[in-house]
Amino acid sequence: MALTQSEQKLLAEVTKIAEVARLDYSNIEDYDRDARAPVLRIMINQIVRSEILMRYVLIDEFLCVIICHTYFLKPKRGFSFKSLWRSKRFQAFNYFILETMSLRHKLSLVNHIKRMPPKIRKHIEGINAVRNAIAHSFFPENKRDYRPHRKVVWAGIDIFSAHGLSQFEADAQEVIDYLGQRAFGFSLDW
Repeated sequence: MALTQSEQKLLAEVTKIAEVARLDYSNIEDYDRDARAPVLRIMINQIVRSEILMRYVLIDEFLCVIICHTYFLKPKRGFSFKSLWRSKRFQAFNYFILETMSLRHKLSLVNHIKRMPPKIRKHIEGINAVRNAIAHSFFPENKRDYRPHRKVVWAGIDIFSAHGLSQFEADAQEVIDYLGQRAFGFSLDW
C-alpha cells in the first residue's frame, strides 16, 4: 500500500534527521571506504543508546504515574492527567518532588506502595545501571561493572549486538507490561 502524503513527508523528515545524526546506514556506500566500518559502529552505538534511554524514560514515566495515582485520585477510565495539571498542588508535587527523585527512589517508593516481583525490580535496577553507564560515559565499557567483560553486557551478552539488544528489549518490555498494567490497568506493547 502506498504511503499517504503526510506519511511521505514524515519519511522525508526521518531521512533528513538520519542524515544529520549520521544514521543514514542505507547510504553507507557514499561514505569514504576507510570510514565505513567506524561509521557503522558509531551508528550501532547511537541506536542502542537511544533505545536504552527511551526504555528508561518510559519506565520512569510509568513509575511517576503509579506514584501520582497513590497521592492523587486515581483517574477513572478515559480520564487524563490534563485536569490535574491545572492545579498548583499537582504541579508542585511534580516539579518539587517527582522531578527531584531518581529512578531508584521512585522504584523504592512504588515497591513500598505495593510490592513488585523481584524479577521486575532486578530488571529496573539493571536498566538504570546500563542507562547510567551509557549516559555518563562516552566509553561505558570502561566502567567498573563492565571492565572485566570489555563491553557493556546485559544478561551476559554485549548490549551493542543484535542479540544483546534483543534480550534487553525483551526484559524491558516485561517491565513495561508490568508497570503499564499497574499504572493503567492494561499492558502496552511498544
